[in-house]
Amino acid sequence: METSPTFMLDRDYSKFTTKEKVALLRNLYQRLYEILNACFSGYLLIMDEELNLKYVKICLIIEKILASEDSGLIHDLHGAYERPFESLYQHWDEGDIWWVDGGVKQRTLEFKGAIEEAFVELGEPKIVDLVINEFFNEIDEYLTKYSSPKKIQEAQFIKNVEKQAEKFKQKQQDKTHLTTEAKRKLGFIKD
Repeated sequence: METSPTFMLDRDYSKFTTKEKVALLRNLYQRLYEILNACFSGYLLIMDEELNLKYVKICLIIEKILASEDSGLIHDLHGAYERPFESLYQHWDEGDIWWVDGGVKQRTLEFKGAIEEAFVELGEPKIVDLVINEFFNEIDEYLTKYSSPKKIQEAQFIKNVEKQAEKFKQKQQDKTHLTTEAKRKLGFIKD
């Protein structure tokens, strides 16, 4: 079965039922959130071209699904949707700041909540299309491939920072001790 880069983009989502669209949106948006959280959470930003392509593809599919109705639930969701980032490269050096402090994570979670509410109201529909499920599995596998080394690198980074902090603390203590000793010798401090 084919899950080429354009496979999901080539579909005519106007022929899908509202339940199918909401189930797709829920799965797509969950992965979009996971990608953003993996990229912009933690201590390190690790640029990955393949992950960016998957993110952009997910955004385009979401936008195509949301644009497939002129009224109703999907249309209402479309009015509330705002793409979190044009790509993962947008604001790359400050993406973590935009993600947390800039409100992007909060807006993303709010829209995710709106999709979840629609999903529950529609009876929690399942996706039975094996090709679509394979597409989701490919994204999940790649996200795991991206996240595992990042966690290892972050653990090493934390160890290095802790070592540097301990060295700095020791230097500061040594300086304080020397400064106090110097003050004693100069008579500024009486024992």
